[in-house]
Amino acid sequence: MPLPPVKKDRNQTLSPTPKGIILKKIDPLSLSPAQLNGYKEAKKNAFMTYHHSLSLAEKVVFAPENYYNAFTAALCKFEETPTACSMFSATDQKTQCVLGGLLGEKKLLTLPETDHPHEIYTITYLFVEPTAQQRGIGTALVRLFLNSMHTTPCILAVRYTHLVARKLYEKCGFTLVTDATHPDGRGTPLVHTLLEGPGYIPHDFVAYCYTPSGHNALPFVAMSQKGQSLSL
Repeated sequence: MPLPPVKKDRNQTLSPTPKGIILKKIDPLSLSPAQLNGYKEAKKNAFMTYHHSLSLAEKVVFAPENYYNAFTAALCKFEETPTACSMFSATDQKTQCVLGGLLGEKKLLTLPETDHPHEIYTITYLFVEPTAQQRGIGTALVRLFLNSMHTTPCILAVRYTHLVARKLYEKCGFTLVTDATHPDGRGTPLVHTLLEGPGYIPHDFVAYCYTPSGHNALPFVAMSQKGQSLSL
């Protein structure tokens, strides 16, 4: 399936669909248990590989059950608000095996320094099987998702130490959000707003924002300094 064109923002350049990969938007509620398990396994493999690669001082200990449960919880949102959620997949053209996926959500969020909710998109999960990485699959999934947003901005939180993910988002046109008291972006008020549920330490995360063409910058971006991009 050809990757739909995305309007170029800032220095964004488009990349072709990875060879031999099928990219598409899917309805997770229509998948069979076996198909769902394929996505759960791919997510678990990707996240465990990342967490196990951290130094001992930074290691986040998760068992496979943690990843399965988190994925199941995300799918429950589809049942509750199917029109607000979206899922995109990357599968091998020959074997049909799951190589990656992206779960996104549209929500109303009251952002820092604002007094009313703003409609935004966020990426709940982005994962690529370790054996399929370095093929442009993650970048292609993010750009497919951005294309579906039209003029709605996207903000997300990502671990400060996850340099691969951070470089990917910057490559796709996202900007690191910082302020005077958080020059490296760690633990900003926006990070606190984005992180939901127990177990998250805001200081371990940074926030990124993507503003499509034709949309005014969100209020918190206007009052923030733009973070320094990582060396790509």
